[in-house]
Amino acid sequence: MSRWHDWHEEIASGRGGAMSPVVRGGLGVASHIYGVAVRWRNQSFDRGRREVQSVAVPVISIGNLTTGGTGKSPMVIELAHRLIKMGCKPAVVSRGYKSEATGESDEIMMMQQAIPQLPCVANADRVAGANAAIANGANVILLDDGFQHRRLARDLDIVLIDATRPFGFGHLLPRGFLREPIENTSRADAVVLTRFDEVTNHRRAELLRLTKKLLGKGEVLTCRHRVDSFEPMRQGATGSKDPATCQPAFLVSGIGNPVSFERTVREQGIEIAGRERFVDHHTYGDSDVQSVCTKAANAGAKSIITTAKDAVKLDRLQATWTIPVFVCTVRIDFPDDDSERMNTLLSQAIAMKGE
Repeated sequence: MSRWHDWHEEIASGRGGAMSPVVRGGLGVASHIYGVAVRWRNQSFDRGRREVQSVAVPVISIGNLTTGGTGKSPMVIELAHRLIKMGCKPAVVSRGYKSEATGESDEIMMMQQAIPQLPCVANADRVAGANAAIANGANVILLDDGFQHRRLARDLDIVLIDATRPFGFGHLLPRGFLREPIENTSRADAVVLTRFDEVTNHRRAELLRLTKKLLGKGEVLTCRHRVDSFEPMRQGATGSKDPATCQPAFLVSGIGNPVSFERTVREQGIEIAGRERFVDHHTYGDSDVQSVCTKAANAGAKSIITTAKDAVKLDRLQATWTIPVFVCTVRIDFPDDDSERMNTLLSQAIAMKGE
């Protein structure tokens, strides 16, 4: 992982060396300035100074309050599956963060690999992106990372909160990881507490209480990330096709929450020899493959395991993998009651737009 990210998390969490309080003080000043800008922008929408534009079909936004991985991409894939089962033709509209020269971001490539028939539009102007998707036949828009993008009206506003690190250390950027104050959760129609199974019962009760208080009248649901499959990556498909026979494994990730990925793999009974954490949205090169293979071999690993988000980029490289590579694909798993509630929320959003 990048030194900047490591340093930032160390400072934001309240840890660090002797100079950390001074650094936190400086970052706190920057957070205050950032907070003023965020409040001014939100007030401009709340008071009608900025126009909110509607489109012809239902818009379902999936967003969050913090930077880093809350599980937005797996959630978008899950909701797309549900909408398709309902007979809808969803399309994903996103900003396309760190898109490659092809115009595809790692999230878009991952979504299209999971659901090949799912149209994905990357456009910083989300209103234009939504209209382009509608012109191509979409009758529901899934707005990826849309909570802060208020110019496009939405019929269902879902906010994801990662139960393992829910509120960005309690501070706005750059002092913490909050993109806006936690009380702004009240704008949402529903909150989903992701990775809910990865925290203690006491913490679950505390999070449910706080989230319901912040949200007010909306729905609070919970889910977990469940391993869907371990598949050989095409470029690294040498030897066994079963990671259970290739232990210990070396883990590679460039995602917002690598700790959760590593915990998920460990819970499958796979011994971990070591790990390499790259910064979120890392652009991989052939030299990274060579470095990872060397580190894995030195650690005594018999295989390498990476995430679906990383695999779509790693699989395009020409470098030779000297150790079998497996892709850990996860999916969102709701408890039965919350699964039904999510379907109801989706159906209500679709029905309201049709009235």
